[in-house]
Amino acid sequence: MKMDVTNNLMLFLKLFFEITCLPAGAQKMGWVKSAFSLNFYSVLILLLSYFCKWRTLLYMYDYEIKTIKDLIYYQYAKVLAKISYNLDDGREMLQRHHGLVKSLFRGFKSTNKSWAEIIEAHITEAQSNNHCVYCGKNGVELNQKPIIPAATKIKDECLTCGKIHSITNQVFICTNCNSSKNDLGLYEYYKKLYPEIHWFSDFIPKLVEKNYLENIYYCHECAGTLDSEDLNRDGELNVLDIDYILHRKFE
Repeated sequence: MKMDVTNNLMLFLKLFFEITCLPAGAQKMGWVKSAFSLNFYSVLILLLSYFCKWRTLLYMYDYEIKTIKDLIYYQYAKVLAKISYNLDDGREMLQRHHGLVKSLFRGFKSTNKSWAEIIEAHITEAQSNNHCVYCGKNGVELNQKPIIPAATKIKDECLTCGKIHSITNQVFICTNCNSSKNDLGLYEYYKKLYPEIHWFSDFIPKLVEKNYLENIYYCHECAGTLDSEDLNRDGELNVLDIDYILHRKFE
């Protein structure tokens, strides 16, 4: 339905500019097209098509996100919006409720509250343990495993860190997912599951991502990387930068 509306709009604009934007002399002479009109509406149509195709990606990486802390705030705002509207599809949520995400994100950035105070205001019930949180399988053997790997050694203190070993960092997963995830970060794991999809993080169960963000924030705080930008040096700031510290040692 949305594509039909877009196509009709493009056709209308094309005809409109052919009729109205040509010089009067050209119209009288019956010129259907001229270099002027062709270039003008072609560029306009191209821009519209790119907007429709990439708007989800533009929403995903907002221009206000400049640091790891900003990125964690933004992802957390997306998760809370998904929980609020009981949506699992991150792209649908962004298209329908992008205003709420922006509002929450800006609120987190401007507040004087600590991270602990922010997340305390958004406590939700624990993820159900009757299915694997990653693949959703029922009726299989489940094991309680950490989202942030227990073997993480960002610093020596990680081995006894209360955040990494807390119940909020635990989820119930099947044997196959446990073997597949191994010591990957949450975003790295979903990138592995959906290698060809740019918005792979939108497939992460909302409560799992929520708990992960609440704990990985402290990892970055401990490592002193909250104000860092492109940690993995791939040319852009994205969710994989959040996981990058899990495989690096910081003194």
